[in-house]
Amino acid sequence: MISTQENLHDYLAWQARMFGFNEEELKLAEILIEYIDDDGYLRREPSAIIDDLIFAQNIDTNEKEILAILAKIQTFEPLGVGARNLQECLLIQIRGKQKVNNVKHLQKSLRIAELILEEFFDEFSKKHYIKLQRSLNITESQLKSALDEILKLNPKPSSGYVDAHQ
Repeated sequence: MISTQENLHDYLAWQARMFGFNEEELKLAEILIEYIDDDGYLRREPSAIIDDLIFAQNIDTNEKEILAILAKIQTFEPLGVGARNLQECLLIQIRGKQKVNNVKHLQKSLRIAELILEEFFDEFSKKHYIKLQRSLNITESQLKSALDEILKLNPKPSSGYVDAHQ
């Protein structure tokens, strides 16, 4: 278990150094990590980050490269970190759970949960559960199992870490 005294940005930077990035990618990863806020989200648009990099650090990059590195950062622990919004945060976590869990009935719940988050996020966030059940053509029990999995996820993946800006 990670110590709650550890700074999230330091922990992510350590993971980036262990990841196997080349020197240029590592520099970009470390910069992206610094843009992650206290909730664990990357709220700055890639185009704005690119502008910052060009003007402040004379680093020329593009959106494709930024998004590729961000996708790798999003595989780091805690799962969900580096997401750009709540939906993406929860999807990263549910997909991570699918990769490590091979219990058949749980896999089905996780797949339904992923579909809810991916295709029916608005209905989920408004608690339109009957509409979800109909749209997905699932039983009430299946919906409940999927919702239970979603509710176990952490909407603030940075919780448990010391504020990096203290």
